[in-house]
Amino acid sequence: MKTTDGGLRDQEWRYTWYDTNSPDGNKGFSSGYHTCKTSKRCDTEKFTQDVNTQGLCGSKDWRLPDIEQLNSLVYCSNGKYNPLASDQTGYICSDYGKEPTINSGYFPNTPFPSGFCWSSSSYANDSYGAWSVNFSRGYDYVDFKDGIGQVRLVRIGQWFGVLSETPTPGTTVSGNPTAATFLIQSTADAGQSYSNRFNVTQKIAMSGKISVAPSHIGRNGVTYIVANYNGSWYMKSPQGWAVWDVNTDSLKASGAAHALSRVEVVDIEKSLSGLAGNFAVYLGYKVDSDIQYNAPAYTFTVPCISPQVVQNGVCVNPPLSGKYTKIDSNGNALPDSAPSWDCAKDNATGLMWEVKTNDGGLRDQKWSYTWYDSNSPDGNKGVSSRTSYCKTNGRCDTEKFTQDVNAQGLCGSKDWRMPTIEELRTVVYCSAGKYSGNDCLNTTKRPTIDSGYFPNTLSVVFWSSSSNADGSGFARGVYFYDGNDYWIFKDGSSLVRLVRIGQ
Repeated sequence: MKTTDGGLRDQEWRYTWYDTNSPDGNKGFSSGYHTCKTSKRCDTEKFTQDVNTQGLCGSKDWRLPDIEQLNSLVYCSNGKYNPLASDQTGYICSDYGKEPTINSGYFPNTPFPSGFCWSSSSYANDSYGAWSVNFSRGYDYVDFKDGIGQVRLVRIGQWFGVLSETPTPGTTVSGNPTAATFLIQSTADAGQSYSNRFNVTQKIAMSGKISVAPSHIGRNGVTYIVANYNGSWYMKSPQGWAVWDVNTDSLKASGAAHALSRVEVVDIEKSLSGLAGNFAVYLGYKVDSDIQYNAPAYTFTVPCISPQVVQNGVCVNPPLSGKYTKIDSNGNALPDSAPSWDCAKDNATGLMWEVKTNDGGLRDQKWSYTWYDSNSPDGNKGVSSRTSYCKTNGRCDTEKFTQDVNAQGLCGSKDWRMPTIEELRTVVYCSAGKYSGNDCLNTTKRPTIDSGYFPNTLSVVFWSSSSNADGSGFARGVYFYDGNDYWIFKDGSSLVRLVRIGQ
C-alpha cells in the first residue's frame, strides 16, 4: 500500500525498469535519476530490494507483478469495461467513472493523474520496452524501460479460506463471467481447493492450492502446472508457458525445489485473448521420483462474444460479405468457406493484400522492421536493418522484407510493395461502424481490421511507404488499435503488410 509520508513507499516516487535477470537479456535502465526516497536507488529492482529489507507486512518475498497480475487490480467504478487489443491483456474503463481506476477503499494514496505503473513483463516485440498499467483509465501499454513509472509490489499471500460460491468441477461456463471469482474443489481430494479469477475475454489468473500428503511435508520437492487447450498441452516453467509434447518432453518444474508445506500455493496465468474453446488446468508436485497429479482444477469453455464468431479456435469479427476474396498461394480465388489462404483481394479497390501467418516463418505476425527505402523521394532512406526482430537477422527492414516476399513469389506474384498511407487506410474496419476522421469510435473489437480475412493481425502500428511531409526522419503508419494513422521515426520498429495491384 502506498503512503503519503515521504518514506520509501510514498505515492509520489517514480522508478526506471530494471531486472538483472531479465529473460530477454535487456536488463533495462539502472537508476540514474533522483525520483525516489534515496538517490541512485530509483529503479524497480532496487526498490524491491529495499522493501524486502524492511520486511513489509512481515514478509521479504515481495516482487514486481507480471502484467496479468497488475491488470487484476483495475477497477471501473461504473462497471463498464471495454476489452483492449488482442496483444494486450487488460481493460479500459468506458465512460471513465471514478479515477484512479483502482479500488481506493483498499488502495488509498494512489495518485491521480497516476501516469503508469510498471509490471515485470518485457514486451515480446521490442526488448527495450516493458508492459505497464495506467490507472488513470485502466489500460495497459508498453513504455520504454528508461521511462519513470510507479511501482506496486506483490507477493503470494496467506490463504484466508473460501471467498465465494463453489461450482461443480468440470462445469462448462457460458455467457460472460467477467471478473467472477470461484472456489474450485478438486474431485481428487476434498481438501484441495483453488481460487480462480478470470476475465473471459482476456486471461485466466489462478492461485492454486495443492494439499501435500502428510508423508511428503517438509521433504524437498517441486510443483508442476500443465494445461490442456482444445487437445493441445502446455507446461508452465519460471520462464513462462510453452508447448508440451507429452510423448517426448520431460516435465519442467514451475518453480525452484524447496521444502514442501502442508499446502502449496502456485500461481497460474494464461492469456485467453481472442481464444475460444475448452481449458483444463492440472496441478501436481514431485518428491524424488514420486509425481502426484491432482484432477483438473477447473474445466471451462471460453465463448466468443457476439458478434464475433469462432474461426480455427480464435474469436474473429464476422466477414464483410463480398468485400474481400480469399486468394491461395498460387494466386487463385478461393470460396469464402476456405479454411486457409495467403492473400486477400479487396473487390472494391482491386488491391491484393498479404495475409500474416502464425508459424514463425517469413510473414509471421510478430516480426517487426525499421523503415528503409533506398529510393526514398525525400532523400532520407531511413534505417537499414539494425534489429533482429524478424525471420532472418540482418533482413529486418521494410525494403529487405519486400525483396524476400517477392523472391518467394507470394500468391504467384513478385510485384509486392509497401502500401501508401491512403491504401493502408482502406483496410481499417470499425466493428461498431462509427468513424471520426480516421478513428474508430466506440469500437470494442480489435484489431480494427476485418479479422475474417486478415487473421493473425496484432493491434499495433503497420508501416506505409509514405514519408511524413513535415520531416523526412518520419514515415506514416496506421495503428490497428484505433484505426488512426500516426508518424513514426524511421528507425522505429513496426510491422508491415505488403500490397500489390490485383488481377
